[in-house]
Amino acid sequence: MERKSLFRLSLHLLWGFLIVVVLLLFFRERLGNIPGFFRRLKREPQALVSVFKPREMAGVSFSFADPGDLEVWKTSGASLEAVPALWGTDETWVRVTYRPSGSPGLLLTDETMGVMDWRGAESLSFSVYNPQTWTVNLKIKVKDTSGHSFQRDQEIPARTRTAVTVPVRDIASRLDLSRVGYLNLFLWEPATATDLYLIDFSFPAPGLPRPPAGLVKFMGLQFPSSVRPGEEVEAVFYFLVNRQLSGDNTLLLRLRQGETLFPLGRIDPPTPTSRWRPGRLAKVGPFPVAIPAALPPGTYDLEAILAQPVFSVRGEELVFQPYDNPEIEGFQVSEINVTAGGGM
Repeated sequence: MERKSLFRLSLHLLWGFLIVVVLLLFFRERLGNIPGFFRRLKREPQALVSVFKPREMAGVSFSFADPGDLEVWKTSGASLEAVPALWGTDETWVRVTYRPSGSPGLLLTDETMGVMDWRGAESLSFSVYNPQTWTVNLKIKVKDTSGHSFQRDQEIPARTRTAVTVPVRDIASRLDLSRVGYLNLFLWEPATATDLYLIDFSFPAPGLPRPPAGLVKFMGLQFPSSVRPGEEVEAVFYFLVNRQLSGDNTLLLRLRQGETLFPLGRIDPPTPTSRWRPGRLAKVGPFPVAIPAALPPGTYDLEAILAQPVFSVRGEELVFQPYDNPEIEGFQVSEINVTAGGGM
């Protein structure tokens, strides 16, 4: 009797072993995904659930001060590093260095985040600073799990912090928002290594407050709307800071006509910007401004820029403070008419 029981047990074990071998042969191509799954499960306890249910992204944001937020991003032909803010605040940014290649990118994919549901979000939003002396064309590409895609080109001006917002309704016309598996912020064939700094990356839900686009709000000016070449005028500018500035900024004034710039001066505020109190109106001026004698008559945009000097091996560089004013395009705060030298 015991021999028969032992024989049946051996037979069952043999059949079990054969079944395991067959299953391993059948699923051998999928075994390589198991370590990645458990890595995601370690980083994200909801990873197991996300296999069956897409992750709701409305209200999700990335604070790059948290190392875990860096782990969900992948790079292709690029490198990613958390860095302190260039503006002397306590913010943490990420610096993406795009290397010269076909299409280096920064990616958020279903491998690290799981399949995502963007339907409840109002937009894809982030701020980006371009330290280069030229405009960078950043490409934003989104794909769903079926391969349908949306792409948008975003120009990032030189030495400027730019708030980028991609409304979800625009993306919805091209793909299934309930099953998004891919987001790529990439450059196309950069000729040289290119740095971009990112912060405030989020999927805001409708009705939630958004972070300010800049630390400074432009509040107004006193400057003649019509000037003559060669004359000297008096100017006053008003600002409001949203947060304490730890660095001291200088005020740059210039006239713009198309792509041509005419510098008017560089003024250090009598009260250093590091001593400006949040919520209190700050005044710079009155001070004299000389209009260039050779300035051709015409209509110009007056640009007023608060810039923080940053020193490196290349010498002094000026980092422009963006304005928290949606109505201001760049730094153009007024329109000035330059008349002929004889009349006004």
